[in-house]
Amino acid sequence: MFRFDFAQETRSCSEVNVDEKNSDDGLEWISAKQITPLYEDITLPEAWGLVKFNGLEIYYILPSEIISLSESYKDILAADIITAKYEGGLKVWDCTHHLANYITSNISPVDFKNKTVLDLGCGHGLLGILSIKLGASSVEFQDYNEDVIKIVTIPSVLKNLIPDVSSVPCKFFSGDWLSFSQLNNNRYDIILTSATIYNTNNYKKILKVFKMNLKHNGLILIAAKTYYFGNGGGTRQFEEAVERDGVFQTEVLWTSVEGVQQEILKITYKIK
Repeated sequence: MFRFDFAQETRSCSEVNVDEKNSDDGLEWISAKQITPLYEDITLPEAWGLVKFNGLEIYYILPSEIISLSESYKDILAADIITAKYEGGLKVWDCTHHLANYITSNISPVDFKNKTVLDLGCGHGLLGILSIKLGASSVEFQDYNEDVIKIVTIPSVLKNLIPDVSSVPCKFFSGDWLSFSQLNNNRYDIILTSATIYNTNNYKKILKVFKMNLKHNGLILIAAKTYYFGNGGGTRQFEEAVERDGVFQTEVLWTSVEGVQQEILKITYKIK
């Protein structure tokens, strides 16, 4: 299994292993684990980045702090994606900023109060952390690499929620999406995800995950580029995949007006 060269000891997390692997596409994907942090044993970095989303402040771990743990992170951060090995969780993508701004804005139709939330492909966990600040009753964070969860997600949750880190139930999971869904077996009111539909080969899988994890009256918000050069994916291609699948309906909630075109899609079950 591909692993980062982490300098940090992993003794602060207890893990639940799942041996199932998803090999439908011929690739060996990392199996899911639940990672349970001992917050009192975590040493936080001294330097943090700070972003504001409509008045809500969120701290995130700077790339320089990540690289300080190991020089190998320079190569990992530069690679962006290594299919089935590393899925980009050490970066905070533009799509995440767009979705964060949207859910904290006055135009957002989403009410997070007392809702259960899944931050799918969470990376640093900004969307899940904002969900807590917006009143979610519980938030679960999932990212492909367990080391991403340990080195950026859990510390970010701790930093942003001190001293009330235990006031809202949080769970952390790593591994492949389908394996995670089989391990967790939960259904959520809201699923948030960004920059996760860049590869059309993953569309059947992510739609399966949505079916397995979304409550019947729930909703999904996806932030993504309209088109990903080199990968063939994007919001139009994903909308077409959703329509062919026939279970969900999509709606464009927001479109960028500057730079590379990006959108936020709302996905809900079709009304029967």
